[in-house]
Amino acid sequence: SPGGNVTGTSDATPMKEQLSMFKKLDPSIKKIGILFNTSESNSETQVAKAKELAGELGLEIVEMGIANINDIPQAMDSLIKDIDGFYAITDNMVASSMAVVAEKLNSNGIISVGAEGSFVEGGLLVTDGVSYFELGKQTAAMAKAILIDGKSPSEVPAEKSKGTTSVFNKSTMEALGVDPSNEVFKGAEEVGQ
Repeated sequence: SPGGNVTGTSDATPMKEQLSMFKKLDPSIKKIGILFNTSESNSETQVAKAKELAGELGLEIVEMGIANINDIPQAMDSLIKDIDGFYAITDNMVASSMAVVAEKLNSNGIISVGAEGSFVEGGLLVTDGVSYFELGKQTAAMAKAILIDGKSPSEVPAEKSKGTTSVFNKSTMEALGVDPSNEVFKGAEEVGQ
């Protein structure tokens, strides 16, 4: 409850559940790479949270900061040498280059989990993450409560996404040789090519 005239929704992802997917996909995975924009404070917060959660799951986060989009190919080449898996946080700069990131990961046989579905559509392996479509509907209901029903924003509590959407990229799954009967794919929607 932010108070005043502020409310809204958060696109915070279920990070612990997403990181736990690595062990379900391959129990030998230990080091998870994260690429992030050093100028995006939201990304730094997510990296810190991932480090905290990774320890609980027996994983180690290997982070690589970038300053601009042109750094991504070289940063990925460097990061790939030190990781067993890759986790894509909701970083805008990295998201805009997901095809490059996914190509580097997939050509090196590295399992990837994304924070949200468009990353999987862009070539990452899997997610059980926030659906921006569903979050938009949730936000619209809050806007209706304020604009149509006459509630004050202070009466409408801020909310996190009420659910997640599981998606996987079949082409990536096949390229990586991941078992399609793995539990992380159960009930997940197929996206991508």
